Amino acid sequence: MLQMKKAVLLISLLVVGCTEFREPHEVVREFPIDCHLSGKPLTAFNERIGLIDIDAVGKEYILCRELRTEFNYSLYDGNLNLVTQFARRGRGSGEFLAPDYTGLYKSYDDSVTLDILDRATGIYSRLRISEEGVDARRLFNFSVEARTPVRAVFYHKGHGYFGISDDYDCRFFKTDEKFGNFQSFGNIFEFPDELPVHEIAQNDCCVHPNLTRIAIGWFNFPQLDIRSSDGKIIKTVFINKIVKPKKVSLDDIQDYFFKLVADSSHIYALYNDPEQTEESSILVFDWEGSPIARLRIDRASSFTVDSGNKRIIAINDGFNNELGCQEYSYQNLN
Repeated sequence: MLQMKKAVLLISLLVVGCTEFREPHEVVREFPIDCHLSGKPLTAFNERIGLIDIDAVGKEYILCRELRTEFNYSLYDGNLNLVTQFARRGRGSGEFLAPDYTGLYKSYDDSVTLDILDRATGIYSRLRISEEGVDARRLFNFSVEARTPVRAVFYHKGHGYFGISDDYDCRFFKTDEKFGNFQSFGNIFEFPDELPVHEIAQNDCCVHPNLTRIAIGWFNFPQLDIRSSDGKIIKTVFINKIVKPKKVSLDDIQDYFFKLVADSSHIYALYNDPEQTEESSILVFDWEGSPIARLRIDRASSFTVDSGNKRIIAINDGFNNELGCQEYSYQNLN
């Protein structure tokens, strides 16, 4: 009996010793749904100059971010008719240098409000768009108030602020409603100091509409972290393999996650597999980190999901040998 107990203890120690880390995690190699989608060109965007990003704003609007134009954004209705352009480039009042739509919006009284973070300045603004025009109201400057550069920030009323820092290894943080009690949470794996840490630790994120959870996808790692807004890890998902920062070769850095969007049921992540150079995938997970679907599309640099109309709109790199937009229809994922 004693020998058996010793054997069980030895096996337990070996299992613990071989465990990568203690946080909940899963290596995903297959998805319950795995299919190729056929796209059709969206000619409405042919005249957009330097189109670099696209987002669905509820069921009513499509938001396009552009370069080389007077305004950063163009807003379209659900039928892709141009509604307005806004967020003028510049440093003046109501102007933006590097705006980023947070994915948060409200629609009422024949108007829509969007939350925009200017990453260059840390200024967080709320823009109300109506037939009368666009009214921009500055809410706060997070970089000044919290004294840290920021990649993404979200305000959860009654709880404070949370998001992703744009400093060093781009950690998740939270702080109270007065920008005090700032807490930074370590990443799943540490980044060695000999690497250009900030360059390879950058990421994108999306939040649950009720602001209780955040999903973080890493540009240079096949890794998706789902946290609660208080910092707790819900699950870390690895695609096909676990890649630790200390194993990264600077001569062979790969690109994986490009952009994340979300609704109340799903996380949608634009993922490029280095071994599949002709296609991209929209990886779909629920908010517990369970894999739902892999929707394969033409190689893309940005996308959005209009879940109300069951369509994906993507900026495809290789379409007609230049940037172009295509629409992909998909079936119910539930």
